[in-house]
Amino acid sequence: LEQLCINYTNEKLQQQFNSFVFKMEQAEYDREAIQWSFVQFPDNQDCLDLIEGKKPDGVLAMLDDECNNPSGQDENFVQRLYKALDKHPRFSASKLHRPKGQFCVHHYAGAVTYSTEGFRDKNRDMLPSEALNVFDHSTLDFVRILFQDEIAAAAGRAPPKSKSPKQNGFRPARRNSASFADKSKKAKTVASKFKTQLADLMSNINATQPHYIRCLKPNDQAEPGLCDQRRVAEQLRYGGVLEAVRVARSGFPVRMPHQDFYLRYRGLCMTHPQAKALPASARKAKAAESEKLTRRLAGVLLEIENLKPDEVYSPESVQLGKTKVFLRKEAHDALEARRSRLRFAACQRIQSASRARQARKVYVRVIAAAKLVQRSLRGHQGRVLAEGLRRLRAATQIQSHARKALHMFPYQQFRWAVVRTQAHFRGRRGRLRALEERGFRAAVLL
Repeated sequence: LEQLCINYTNEKLQQQFNSFVFKMEQAEYDREAIQWSFVQFPDNQDCLDLIEGKKPDGVLAMLDDECNNPSGQDENFVQRLYKALDKHPRFSASKLHRPKGQFCVHHYAGAVTYSTEGFRDKNRDMLPSEALNVFDHSTLDFVRILFQDEIAAAAGRAPPKSKSPKQNGFRPARRNSASFADKSKKAKTVASKFKTQLADLMSNINATQPHYIRCLKPNDQAEPGLCDQRRVAEQLRYGGVLEAVRVARSGFPVRMPHQDFYLRYRGLCMTHPQAKALPASARKAKAAESEKLTRRLAGVLLEIENLKPDEVYSPESVQLGKTKVFLRKEAHDALEARRSRLRFAACQRIQSASRARQARKVYVRVIAAAKLVQRSLRGHQGRVLAEGLRRLRAATQIQSHARKALHMFPYQQFRWAVVRTQAHFRGRRGRLRALEERGFRAAVLL
C-alpha cells in the first residue's frame, strides 16, 4: 500500500509536470504570436483514474469499500479488482499473479507489481481509541495540538483551523473516551486521507510557479566517479525529462531576444552586399528598430550562397516573435555551424597574426644578437689580425736593423777600402795629368 501511494504521488506530479511544461510552451508561443501546431504529449490521466477513480472503479475506492465492510478481506478486494479492471489498459494480472493475490499497474515510469496481502489492515491503520484518549487528556498543549486532527476525525467533527493554542487562546476540550469508540467507524482510512492531502498539495503547487529539479542517481553502488549511462537514461525516461525535451524540440526549442540574435549572427553576412546597411550592433536600438533590423538580418542570412550542406536551413524553421526569435533545431544547428566555421577562421587569422608578430620579435632579437656576435667576432678577428701585422712589421724592422747592423761594418770597411783605392788611383792619375800639364806648358814656353 505504501508503494502504491508513492507511485500515485509520482503519477500526480508527473501529470502536473507534463501539463506545466506544455502550458509554458503554449503560453510563450501565444505571447509572441508564433504559428505553432499542437504537439501530442504523453498523458497519464487513465492511470490516475485507475488508482483514484470514484466508486466503484478506482483501486483506492474499492479498498475503502472493503475496509468499511465488517466482513471484508484482502481476497475479496483483489477479486473485485480482477473483475472490474480486467480490461483496463493500465491494469493487468497474469496467471502467475492471481494465485498470489497480486496485480500490476502500468505506471508512467513502468509496470509495478503489487501484493494485496495486508492492504486492508494497512488502510485501516489508525491510532487506537485508548491512545487518542490519552493524547486528548494530556497536560501538554503541544501533544494535544499534535494529534488534534486524529482526535477530531475519531470524534466525527472537522479539525480546528487554528495552528496553536497561543494564537487565539484555543485549548482543546477534553472529551469522554467513549465518544472515540462510538464514532471510530467514521474515521477516514489511510487512502482517503492520503488522497485529501495529495489534493491539497497539488492545489498549492498549481497556485505557484514551480521550478523543477531532477535528481539523478549515477550508479546503484553509491561509488564516486562512476556513471551508469543506462541507469541515468532510464531515470531521465521515467522522470519524463526525455518527453519534455521531445515536446520542446518538436516546436522551437531555441529562443533568443532580438538584440541577442542580431549580435550573435550579424557577423555571418559580412560578405553579403547588404551587410553595409546593417549596423554592427543593435544594443542601443529601440524595440521596433531592433525587430526591423533582426528581420532584415534573418532575410540576409537566407540569401547567402555557396554554403555547405550542414549550413542550409528552411525559412519555416525560423520565426520572429514580438520580442524573441524562435529557431528550430535545424536552423539553430545551421547558424551555429556557420558561426563556428567563421569563428574558427577568425581564430586562425588572429593566431597567425599573433604567431607572426611573436616570430618577428624573436627574429629581430636573433638577428640583432647574430649581428652583435658577428661584430664581436669580426672585431676580435680584426684585432688579432692587426696585432699580427703589427708584430710582423716590428719583426721585419728588427730583422732589417739586425741585418743592417750585421752587414754595416763589412760594408763600411769595403767602402773605405774602395774609397782609398779610388782616391789613390784618382790622386796618381791627377798627379800624372798635372805633370803632363806642366810639361806641356813648359814646352809651350820654350
